[in-house]
Amino acid sequence: MPASLSGAGSRARSNSSWMCPESSWRRKTRRGGRLPASALSPSGTAFRPPTLNDLYWPTGGNPELRPEEAWEAELGFIWEAPDLPGLTGELYYRETTDLIAWQPDETGLFWSPQNVDSQTVLGATAGLAFGSFTVGYTYTDARQRRSEVVYSDWATGELRTAMVERRAAFLPRHQFSLGYDAGFVQLLARWIGERAAYYPDYSGAPEVGMREKVIGPAWVFDVRAQYELTRGFRFFAAVENLTDAEAPAAFGNTADDRDYPRAPRRFTIGAEMAF
Repeated sequence: MPASLSGAGSRARSNSSWMCPESSWRRKTRRGGRLPASALSPSGTAFRPPTLNDLYWPTGGNPELRPEEAWEAELGFIWEAPDLPGLTGELYYRETTDLIAWQPDETGLFWSPQNVDSQTVLGATAGLAFGSFTVGYTYTDARQRRSEVVYSDWATGELRTAMVERRAAFLPRHQFSLGYDAGFVQLLARWIGERAAYYPDYSGAPEVGMREKVIGPAWVFDVRAQYELTRGFRFFAAVENLTDAEAPAAFGNTADDRDYPRAPRRFTIGAEMAF
């Protein structure tokens, strides 16, 4: 029943330091003298320090910011047996606190970063591998709690905020993948589920609302072929975004823009050498 414990430390400013411990537990099960399955249960903490812009931006930096902190736990299993499909599965939970968000002052004209937000993620993954084929699925239930501006009167300088909980921005609830690897040719199909983002709506000022923007689900296909001329040297040809899918890759800066486009179909031909 192997177990491990590790940690990493960091110092971002002279008066602040953080420690990131991590532990894991692994158990293998026997059946008929073989070891076809194992269970893995790692957990740990992590942090992300503020950026230099967050700390020292000339018109709004906040040198008193704390790092974003996260705690995560996972429970997974791996099943491997001769002549049978390989199975993997994982449940995970992640909680992040002190998320940094830029917020306006009472005039609504000047913004500065604050430790105000939090996010929880509960998810599961499943994988199946048989011969040259692989299938994967990921489910993510993510919730965010953010301090949002709900009232902003520029004439009087009155500003009100409220903690609002909603589905987390940017994260799709469902993702699916299908792969094929025959050595000389590889295919990968990815389905990315619906994603949402939120933008403040000042059209009814002084009452401030929130507009939801959605990027719909999309398939993306990649293909690669290769030929090994000699050991360690091969030629390859690849096509990314084979069907030239046009679904945006990421959200834009406003609720009405066209978002950041996905790279169009791209062909690559080259050679690789491994030593």
